[in-house]
Amino acid sequence: MKALFITTETNETHKPPESFASLDGNEVKHVTFSHKRTEHALTDNDLDTFVYEAAIECQPDLICYVGGCQGLRPSPEIFTRMNRYIAPTVLMVSDAAHLGSRWQSL
Repeated sequence: MKALFITTETNETHKPPESFASLDGNEVKHVTFSHKRTEHALTDNDLDTFVYEAAIECQPDLICYVGGCQGLRPSPEIFTRMNRYIAPTVLMVSDAAHLGSRWQSL
């Protein structure tokens, strides 16, 4: 199975992709971004583009977001789009379940 892991630079986010990669037959692409909003951070739209382009390039069976619920994060719309057009499964891990009211409509 091919998986794309999208993670923030927060603690412990490296463990799920490493664990998945350790299983025979699994292939992992891992992209990481900083969730901190600084003057050098990606904009919300640039982050969505970055994540979507990684998914198009990878063509995974599974997309897994592992990261915090505060700060910069991909939009719920981009995960819906990736699920609809790229990967049959999109998994939200860690604090992702608490991404706020705009995620409740998914």
